[in-house]
Amino acid sequence: MAKKKSARSTSKALSRKESNEARKALFARRDELLSGAKQEYSSVHTRDKGLMGDSFDIAQEVADESVSRGILATAEEELAQIDAALERIDNGEYGLCSVCGKPIPKPRLKVLPYATMCVKCKSELEGNGSGGRVENFIVGIMDGLDDDEAEDE
Repeated sequence: MAKKKSARSTSKALSRKESNEARKALFARRDELLSGAKQEYSSVHTRDKGLMGDSFDIAQEVADESVSRGILATAEEELAQIDAALERIDNGEYGLCSVCGKPIPKPRLKVLPYATMCVKCKSELEGNGSGGRVENFIVGIMDGLDDDEAEDE
């Protein structure tokens, strides 16, 4: 009995040129994140750890550190998504929806280059109440375009 090929193995989402452009965009965003994270990390570790001053000063310092740690955690999460997208480029799977295997619309990849799902699948997932804030925003932007329309742009 012959094996049925998956959509992933028969679809090619992007040309070599488009893959190279995506790789450049991902590396540029990665460099941006690393630079910002380095500055944020430095600011967290150069603050006076004595917690001196009145209660407002102490509360402000604690709040600032909490915000900085949140920024670093968000950057770390995005870096992991970028690294995964770079791996998908190397494997020839970049630009293909991880759920249905169809190509992810190019406008969506331009806005969110590490997207793993097409608008339709992500919207269905969002209907279940899960997903990230950035992805929610992107799905909102792309909501006006169906997958066929978005691919043509």
